[in-house]
Amino acid sequence: MRSTLSCYISPEQYGFLHDKQIHDVVANSQECMHSIHTKHLNASIMKVDLHKAYGCLDWEYLRLVLPKIAL
Repeated sequence: MRSTLSCYISPEQYGFLHDKQIHDVVANSQECMHSIHTKHLNASIMKVDLHKAYGCLDWEYLRLVLPKIAL
């Protein structure tokens, strides 16, 4: 089952996985923001609560906007 699930679960997934804890996301986010701040990088950070937003997000809009932000 692990080999099958690994095709569907990204390395960034934290919830409900062995040896990973959801609060690790907070630490990773803080490290990311610290690096952006100390290196004076131009960056955008977007948090989307997919559970709440899934039904009202315009996914086509996100597909168009995110590549533009990543430039």
